[in-house]
This record gives sequence, C-alpha cells and structure tokens, in this order.
Amino acid sequence: MVNDLEQVLEIEGFPMSDKPFSPHITLARISYPQKYTPNVSRYLQSYYDEIVLPLNRVQFFSSELLPYGAVHTLLGTFPMGENI
Repeated sequence: MVNDLEQVLEIEGFPMSDKPFSPHITLARISYPQKYTPNVSRYLQSYYDEIVLPLNRVQFFSSELLPYGAVHTLLGTFPMGENI
C-alpha cells in the first residue's frame, strides 16, 4: 500500500522518501509544559470496531522537535506474547 501511494504521489510532484517506512500507530502525544489537562473521558468511553492487527513487538519512542526537524529516540522494545 505504501509503495502504491508513493508512486501515485510522485506522479503528482511529491518526491518519494528515501527513509524506510515502518508501519506504526501513534497512541498519544504529550507536550510539556501543558497549559491545561484535556478531558479524555469521552474517548475512554467510546467503542471502536475490532481490527486484525498482527503485532510482534511494542516500541516506545520519545520525540523532540528541533529547529531542523523531529528527532525520535527509541526508549525500549518489548516482544509481544512473552513475559518481560
């Protein structure tokens, strides 16, 4: 899917990235200092349809926004289905 999308976007004038793509889901972003604490209860009480998503590990990253772009640092990798 990523390759197909990149090819279509390249035709439209968007250059393909030379960085390898790693599929991921961002679960949360926290900015500090926080001006206020948002009310997330609406989202915690929501229902979402189940999706099939095979996972073999969870990785936690920190992200620091610098003048030249974001820097992502791997904090830890945890295999799924094993005791940690």
